[in-house]
Amino acid sequence: LIIKDYAEKYPNIIKPIFQHENQYSKGKDIKREFIFPLVQGEYIAVCEGDDYWCDETKLQKQVDFLENNPEYIACAHDTEIIEMSSGKKRRMFNNDEDHDISLENIVSGNFFHISSVMYRSKVINTFPPFFEKAKSFGDVPLALNLYINGRIRYLGKVMSVYRHGTQGSWSYRNEYDMHSRVNSYQQYIDMLKSFNDYTCFKYN
Repeated sequence: LIIKDYAEKYPNIIKPIFQHENQYSKGKDIKREFIFPLVQGEYIAVCEGDDYWCDETKLQKQVDFLENNPEYIACAHDTEIIEMSSGKKRRMFNNDEDHDISLENIVSGNFFHISSVMYRSKVINTFPPFFEKAKSFGDVPLALNLYINGRIRYLGKVMSVYRHGTQGSWSYRNEYDMHSRVNSYQQYIDMLKSFNDYTCFKYN
């Protein structure tokens, strides 16, 4: 009801996608099938259900950066992690220095949390085959696709919060289900091999 009220009040801004059944649980690619076809803006910022933004100027800062730096395809920032099992908090990177994100950062998993990234929407027009190898996670292939399309800037400020280990989430399954964890690692390996093929071993 709250979402419907806002959509009726701001029809040109808020465009909800209602589902009677959870399509993700049925194996559907919800971004490509339901969300991306409705994208009209120049930039995309992501905030998934177990995360939230904690800086009122976050979006404006990122838009300003991308507007002033056309050679960059995306920018991201530091994220606070809350461990749901213990309530402990920590910064994901604890780095206040702005810098470019390297391919080594991405491959090693040391790049950005999905709640922090803003990127140019033009990259959603193509989905390289290595996306198909990563069914259970999307941040790494997204980061790789962004990297080969332009530079990615890290802004050294916490502007989002990631609730790690929320029941039912990918992180929760991987922590408590060994089969899920092994499957994720195998997908990660297959995805990197596919990325290597796609880029003709340029980054081997």
